[in-house]
Amino acid sequence: MQFYRVKVAAEILDVSPATVYREVGAGALTALRIRGAVRIPEASLLAYVREREIPSGVASAVT
Repeated sequence: MQFYRVKVAAEILDVSPATVYREVGAGALTALRIRGAVRIPEASLLAYVREREIPSGVASAVT
């Protein structure tokens, strides 16, 4: 299983890291704390992209 840093997830989604943190806080995007750092599981990022019908170019960047 692959995990993404918040900064990388933000680049994939073309949003700011603050937006990723906000989505995590709202429960819209699942994240884990690994050794104190927030990490986004690949499956969570893919589900987020699919649920929000984000353009397919973004989804292909995840896989």
